[in-house]
Amino acid sequence: MLPTNIQNLIQEFSKLPGIGPKSAERLVFYLLKTKQESLEEFSGSVKNLKKYIKNCSVCNNFTEKDPCLICSDKNRDGSVICVVSEPLDVV
Repeated sequence: MLPTNIQNLIQEFSKLPGIGPKSAERLVFYLLKTKQESLEEFSGSVKNLKKYIKNCSVCNNFTEKDPCLICSDKNRDGSVICVVSEPLDVV
């Protein structure tokens, strides 16, 4: 039987798309072997994700600045749009 904290983290990772229980276990055990400093950087990045990333008020893309860099580009032709299905398609 695994300690409760390990089980809880495995369960949380399993909620992510494409991560099953075995992959979640591998991630948790990898993190257990990782230096504390790296873990703190990782957890800080996760915490900051929702804190600093928002949706652009113009195009709804993910951004740190509103409007996003694309929408605020002075050289951009505002009459032309590019429709994508996922935000990663913009990159």
